[in-house]
Amino acid sequence: MSPAPRPTRRLALTLGLSVPAAAALAACGGSSGSGGSGAASGEPQQGGTLTYLEPQTWSTLYPPAGGFYPNGGVVNNVTDRLLYQNPETLTLEPWIATALPEVNEDANQYTFTLREDATYSDGTPIDAENVVKNFDLYGKGDPARALTVSEAICESGSGWSGTGRSGWMSVVSNRV
Repeated sequence: MSPAPRPTRRLALTLGLSVPAAAALAACGGSSGSGGSGAASGEPQQGGTLTYLEPQTWSTLYPPAGGFYPNGGVVNNVTDRLLYQNPETLTLEPWIATALPEVNEDANQYTFTLREDATYSDGTPIDAENVVKNFDLYGKGDPARALTVSEAICESGSGWSGTGRSGWMSVVSNRV
């Protein structure tokens, strides 16, 4: 008579992990008491506290380098943008710009007029030269980012023009 076959390592690992996982899921299922479906009852309530865990932490407060989600969560709360995406309507609205940009026929050049009262947190006025410098730091004329070098287009410092292709409006509203 031959000995009984030994379970393979894969089978042992599968069973060893599946049984505790099933037990843990069953423990999370709630009671099977008096007919409750597990769903909340009554009208939805506004307010309260939502606790959210982001498994990665932010790594920089430098906006041109902040293109990853945890950085955006912090940077978006301490910096302003040319445009703002309204979370309720999902439409773009002016923020530092006075209006949505003028767009040329080929839709590859966008011209913004900046608010005269826009300032940095220390009170220094924001002008077109500042916007140009920030976009050039961000895009560095890198075609892979679909941004080319931008330019200030008026002497008063309130006009700014940049060219771009796909995703450019996402960059100015920071919807990345």
